[in-house]
Amino acid sequence: MRVTLWTIRLASAVGDADNSHVGVVGGFSSQARRLPDRLDDLHGPWQGIVVLPVHLTWHGLREFDVAKEKPRLLLYSIVISQGRPNDLARFVNPRRLREDWPQLRVMVSRRMRRACERKLGLGRADSTGRADSTDRPLGMPG
Repeated sequence: MRVTLWTIRLASAVGDADNSHVGVVGGFSSQARRLPDRLDDLHGPWQGIVVLPVHLTWHGLREFDVAKEKPRLLLYSIVISQGRPNDLARFVNPRRLREDWPQLRVMVSRRMRRACERKLGLGRADSTGRADSTDRPLGMPG
């Protein structure tokens, strides 16, 4: 099969529309592949200062106090959005991630949010089985 830039763009566009974790070309989406296999594979610190490597924060903001909510949410959003599986395992604490997920989930892309919720069990469905209101466009009733 000959792969061209057009094929890759088409696969990305169609993969975004199908709402599944399996891509058009087959296998897990690139977001799901970047995640660890399970939440228990995360071993990030509960408190203290985390210094991210340059490949994650080239802009200079590298130190985050994970005991404070706002810096931790920023750290986790960077690592989840740009990190490799070993980065997530090293910098993200599973208990904090589960507790922070309601705020954090809106800070990552829709595709990454879905991948995290499916693969790591971080989903937030209400008693009707529907996703919560942050998945609906603004102004849409619940």
